[in-house]
Amino acid sequence: MKIVQAISILAITLVTAACQKKVLSVDAQLTNVEDGVVYLSTIDTHMQWHNIDTAKVEGGHFSVETEQPTDGGECFMILTPRQQQLVFFARTEDVTINGDMDMASTVTIEGSKLHSMYENFVNNVPEQEHLKKLNRELTNSQYNVDKTNALKEEIYNAQMEQLAYIKKFVSSNVGNPLGSFVLINSVNYFSFEEVDNFSKQISEKQPEHKYTKIIESIVENRRTIYEAMQRVDIGQEAPDFELEGADNKLHRLSELRGTNVIISFWISNDRLSRINNISLGEIDQKFAKKNIVIVGISVDQDKERWLKAVKEDKTPGIQLIDADNSIAATYCVPRLPYCILIDSEGKIVAKDHNAESVFSDVETLLK
Repeated sequence: MKIVQAISILAITLVTAACQKKVLSVDAQLTNVEDGVVYLSTIDTHMQWHNIDTAKVEGGHFSVETEQPTDGGECFMILTPRQQQLVFFARTEDVTINGDMDMASTVTIEGSKLHSMYENFVNNVPEQEHLKKLNRELTNSQYNVDKTNALKEEIYNAQMEQLAYIKKFVSSNVGNPLGSFVLINSVNYFSFEEVDNFSKQISEKQPEHKYTKIIESIVENRRTIYEAMQRVDIGQEAPDFELEGADNKLHRLSELRGTNVIISFWISNDRLSRINNISLGEIDQKFAKKNIVIVGISVDQDKERWLKAVKEDKTPGIQLIDADNSIAATYCVPRLPYCILIDSEGKIVAKDHNAESVFSDVETLLK
């Protein structure tokens, strides 16, 4: 009797669990959609779309029911036979979609509170129309330097207002997958400290969610870069190195201790790098009798092409080649050309993208 009773309880439990499956139901009536197969996709932990279900579309209508991913993932995409894409957010809800796929603004998505929240977020991003206007004006003002600079400053301020809006949204939604999704897609505009802080809050609220895992992975990748950049930040001692010079001799940075040094990273096939070499020549002449030396570090892999450029540009100081880019990586060089100013004690005092920008820093240092 007890065994029968136990089996009955187990059966009831299984039926109940089946009834509680988390299912997303989508019913769509769309125009300008060819008959065929539509794909329902979601995002994996590598931020790549992968198909989770299909449905047959006839006369613009299709419906699909699918289980919600167990590790979260409330962002979905519908891909039509003509490769038209429609992205929406939903949980286990009955979602209806209507509209013209050739006119995205006409498509309405109802039944999902999460998608309504996302639409509200997007529609209220500040300065959207203003930025469009400013960018049009910037395109037409390329020959007016003063107006161009003023427009660039105005654009920057508008972008900062948008960024503040995004940060506020993420901060208010660390327990909501939508907050995590917005953070992932705007992460390049956040400092490492901000992303790390948000990651900790999100991990506490949604420890097993797919988006949480993505954010944690981003943080760990950026931590490596952040720590490397900290080691070559202003005020830090410049890492020593040894490289081959145009004179076929090996040179070490530490050999120049007691002298102020401008390190210039460049490459021979870059126009801005070559212009920068000319500016360095002018700086070398101006400070010829001062306690300063220029060290050019080319990331060329072709030694002959590098030597030809050194000769053509009459590059001043010590010219070295970093063929495997190892020294450029150590100094976290973000772009070329790039200059680093080091004082006589071997500490980094300034960094910028060209020689002219560090000119005033050189004067200040020598004073």
